[in-house]
Amino acid sequence: MNTLKAVNDHVADLTNRFKELQTIVQSLHTEHENLLKQCHELKTKNTELTQLVATLNQEKAGLEQKLIKIQAELSQQVAALYQEKADLQQKLQNDHALQQKAPKLSGEAIKILMCIRENQYCFEDKIVQKTSLDIERVKFWITKLKDMDMVGGSHVEGVPTGYFLMEDGREYLIDGKNK
Repeated sequence: MNTLKAVNDHVADLTNRFKELQTIVQSLHTEHENLLKQCHELKTKNTELTQLVATLNQEKAGLEQKLIKIQAELSQQVAALYQEKADLQQKLQNDHALQQKAPKLSGEAIKILMCIRENQYCFEDKIVQKTSLDIERVKFWITKLKDMDMVGGSHVEGVPTGYFLMEDGREYLIDGKNK
């Protein structure tokens, strides 16, 4: 009986171990299924990330093209600005040189130029009236302005001389050299 009991105990022990092994196998099977689900989820996420990376790379390429275009436009604008600056500097130098050459006129001479400009063909008496200068001052400045090629005169026999602005006189008034 002892042998039978020992065999029964051994069978019971093996049965318990078998049940334990079944539990372990079932647990491993469940873990395996969970790992397969996780693997599938990771593959799905990997696919999504791969698509996202591809989309981002396309956007990056588009942005790089836009950047290149903007850089080219900016380079052209900068070059245009440098050219404009150079042109303005040259104009400033030219204007400065002209101002250095241009005579400084008195307020009386400028009044006479402006009067002649406003009254295209102007006689001395009209200039005296409009500028409130006496006839001798008007004659003095008319002579000076004629010598500087700013004013011209047209004389017809029996008619007083009519005065008009010449190109230098117009330029003097237009360019603001009287400032």
